Amino acid sequence: TGGTTFYQSDVSIVSTRFEGSRGEDALNIINSAFTLDDVTMAGTVSDALDADFSSGSVRGGRFTDIGQAGGGDAIDISGSEVRVSGTAFARIADKALSVGERSTMAATGLEMADVGTGAAAKDGSSLALSATRITAATFAGLTAYIKKPEYGPAEITARDVTVTATRTPVVAQTGSRVERDG
Repeated sequence: TGGTTFYQSDVSIVSTRFEGSRGEDALNIINSAFTLDDVTMAGTVSDALDADFSSGSVRGGRFTDIGQAGGGDAIDISGSEVRVSGTAFARIADKALSVGERSTMAATGLEMADVGTGAAAKDGSSLALSATRITAATFAGLTAYIKKPEYGPAEITARDVTVTATRTPVVAQTGSRVERDG
């Protein structure tokens, strides 16, 4: 399913580059524990990292030019628990962070520029985002919504998150919630 796939295989990836992926996901991790330290993903046609039913962390690294075929998330998680810290995102066609299907994510110290959406929580998921700067999001800085009704609403708690050069800083669908600095 991905250019590189780990299925029921715990993995640690350090100081590695994934470039020019033409698959649906450059890196797909399924039902596994993972750590990505100082990993760069660049020039994908679709999603960069897709983690399904997994737990792990992304520390440092950079995601650039993601979703060149129109659409594509930098980090897309479903049914997972993930931490992201100190990571940079630039030129992301869709979402820098996509948290879905009853996932939880804690993310801090991020830089996002020229993204479709900075961070999205959907379908019963929860995102805690802090110390992050979102610049030039074409759709919205933060979004919380229901895509699959069977999961219910989503929520984002944002602390010390700045959104600049963006027409719509926050979008929350009825029933979902975005809390920004209280």
